[in-house]
Amino acid sequence: MLAPTTPMQLNIKKLSLLFTLLLFSLLSIAEVVDAELKQAVEQLKLQAEQGDAESQHLLGITYIKGFGVTKSSSEAVKWFHKSAENGNVNAQYNLGVAYYHGRGIKLDKKKAMKWYKKSAENGYLPAQRSLAKAYILGEGVLKDPKEALKWFLKSAQQNDPPSQFKVGMLYMLFDDKKQAKYWIKKSYENDYSEAEKVWNEFEMWNY
Repeated sequence: MLAPTTPMQLNIKKLSLLFTLLLFSLLSIAEVVDAELKQAVEQLKLQAEQGDAESQHLLGITYIKGFGVTKSSSEAVKWFHKSAENGNVNAQYNLGVAYYHGRGIKLDKKKAMKWYKKSAENGYLPAQRSLAKAYILGEGVLKDPKEALKWFLKSAQQNDPPSQFKVGMLYMLFDDKKQAKYWIKKSYENDYSEAEKVWNEFEMWNY
C-alpha cells in the first residue's frame, strides 16, 4: 500500500513545477502574480529551513535565477550545500559547479570533484560526465584515462550520445577496436555528428 501524500509533499510538487516552468522559460515572471511568487518563495524557505532536501535545492535555484528574491550566488551555495549534505543529487552537482567556477564561493576544483563524485555515484548523468572530463584534463584530480572511461561508461549507459562517443574514442586510445566501433556506432545512431564524422573518416565499419 502506498503511503499517503502529505500536504508538504503536495506543496513541494507545486513549487517544483512553478520553478521548473520559470527555469526553462515556459512561463515568464510577468505571468506569475508577484504576491503568488513571494508566497511560494516564503513557503519554500520554510520547508527548506525544516530540512527538506528538495526545497533546499529549489531555494538555491531561486537565488541563482532571482525568482522572487534578489540574486545571490553565495546564498544559493549555502542552500545547495545543505541540500547536498542531505543527499540531493542535483544539489551535489550544482555545489560542484559552484566550486569549479568559483561562483558564490572560493574556487576549489578538488572540492568540486568531491561533490561531482558524490552526485555521480548516485547516478546523476551530468555529474558522471563532468567527473570523467576532469580525469581527462587533470582538473582537481590526477589525469587518469582509465578512470575517465569508467565514468563516461556510466553516463554512456544512460544513452547519452556525447558520452558514448567519448567512450568510443577512449577505446581507440586503448587500441580496443571492437569496443571503439560499438560505442561510436551507438553514438552515431543517436545522431551525434562528431561520431558520424569519425565513423566515416576512419571507415569504422571495417573494424
